[in-house]
Amino acid sequence: MLNSLSLFINQYNASIDKQKGIRMGQYFCNKFVKESWPQLFYSTDDNKSKQMIQEWLIRYCYETDLPQLKNKDL
Repeated sequence: MLNSLSLFINQYNASIDKQKGIRMGQYFCNKFVKESWPQLFYSTDDNKSKQMIQEWLIRYCYETDLPQLKNKDL
């Protein structure tokens, strides 16, 4: 597993958003993705979401660290 994916999963699992029912893909899109990605945003399958997130992290060269938040106020 990528270091960045592990960091994200730990961040998501510790978040208040998860406790409020925010889905993993929804959380990732809200924090990091600047374009529309409904397949991930609405995914209810965490394993499928992890796979899509990992592919995105590799595609955009974030294999060791997470990208900057898209909105630092979040």
